[in-house]
Amino acid sequence: MKLELNFPDDFPRQLIDMLHGLHPRLPKGYPAEFISLDKAIGRRVAENVIALNDYPAKNLSKFAGWGINSHMTQNIKVNHFLKINNMYFWDAELYRSKDIYQIDYKEDSIIRLPKNIELPSEIDAVIQEDDSRLDLEDPFSYKVLSPIEKFEGVIKQGSIIQQDECLVQKDEKINAEKVIVLSRAGLREIEVYKKPKIIIVSMYNYDNEEKISEECIYVQNILQQWGYDDVGVKILKPIRLEHAFKSEIEQKNPIINPALTSSQEQFTDEFRVLAAEYDLILVCSASSSSGGILTLPKLATFDQSSTNSPINMLTLNEEKFKVFRSDHRSHPINKMEKILDTQGHYRGLKTHTIEDKATIVNLLGDVDDIAMTMNVGVRYILNRTDPNFIKNNFHRGFIKNYETTDKMQLLFGNYTQDDSGKFLIDIAEDTGNHKLNKFTYSNCIVVIPSQADVSEVFFIKLY
Repeated sequence: MKLELNFPDDFPRQLIDMLHGLHPRLPKGYPAEFISLDKAIGRRVAENVIALNDYPAKNLSKFAGWGINSHMTQNIKVNHFLKINNMYFWDAELYRSKDIYQIDYKEDSIIRLPKNIELPSEIDAVIQEDDSRLDLEDPFSYKVLSPIEKFEGVIKQGSIIQQDECLVQKDEKINAEKVIVLSRAGLREIEVYKKPKIIIVSMYNYDNEEKISEECIYVQNILQQWGYDDVGVKILKPIRLEHAFKSEIEQKNPIINPALTSSQEQFTDEFRVLAAEYDLILVCSASSSSGGILTLPKLATFDQSSTNSPINMLTLNEEKFKVFRSDHRSHPINKMEKILDTQGHYRGLKTHTIEDKATIVNLLGDVDDIAMTMNVGVRYILNRTDPNFIKNNFHRGFIKNYETTDKMQLLFGNYTQDDSGKFLIDIAEDTGNHKLNKFTYSNCIVVIPSQADVSEVFFIKLY
């Protein structure tokens, strides 16, 4: 499945290249799952959602007013009034525990109804409370003075939603309002893109259960910010050089600490277990040479086409990140999809392959570097089912007098909005001696293209 994103004409070329390089390294296709409608808010649907039934299932009152029974609407004539024998009041009858739907409406009677109430079967019209066709001045002789059309003031059965109507298009997100519509249409569960199960792996030698590095904590926090709760941190030490380790043990070197590293067998066994259980594994390590990561593509349980070459995305310190895939965890699924032209006419079928593989991302560098990788690379991995990913995540802002270089830069910045709605960007440069001060100052990541004169830039909001 090729990368299908709409890039603006002036979108930075290096970011386009990065996304085109990242996409084929991910498992093919987008796994889906069925979930109950009450858990679907914020999820993106994997197929068009079709109405199972008409709505409303029965006629509803269009507004608050008087419900007129069918006997009256069928028999009243011009210049010949009908006397109202009985009047009912919805709230009053319910207050007395009377079932409104069991009242005999066959006599000439009216009932005062609220808006959007399912009508008793005998009621086939609703008129406003102050309608001039009603004469309610004489308490001993209420009358209907002129004809009332059948279905006047009525929301007819099936007039809002029709069975088999498409209510939500593929790739759209479910919100609270759509849940109401889908519930009315008889749906109790829908097919959405599967939410990946994520684990963070710390490969820092001195991390332990009591003290976890700020890089791992940051990744955990930003995932929580994006709606991925309960993401744990797994401590896994880098692979040691076994021959050198045994030699030091034999020499009884007192500073040797086996707890700082893993054996090759222990490391690979742990990763096999993780790859079987988790869909996305985010590995925090000090550098690309951290023991073990580069050996993953060589394992039998990993995709042999995975590559050691880094994704070409420059961060603050020009670190780059790597992406690997596990081997198939279950058989690939081939899914047929209709091809439609711009007018919606059928033009054939295409086949999509959906792979069940774990994705491993090696997050390199310090917190600054990881912030860039998470907000650009990992953000795309988690939102690649969104055809409007660029539009929804990259915003336009205006910057003054910033010196560019011959390379694209990702920099921390601060955006504000003026009265016209334009975003104005400042770069977080002068924030004191400690570079972490920029985290307090910044609310976005700014993409500075490699060109001599720049006034309009793209930026990503840090939520």
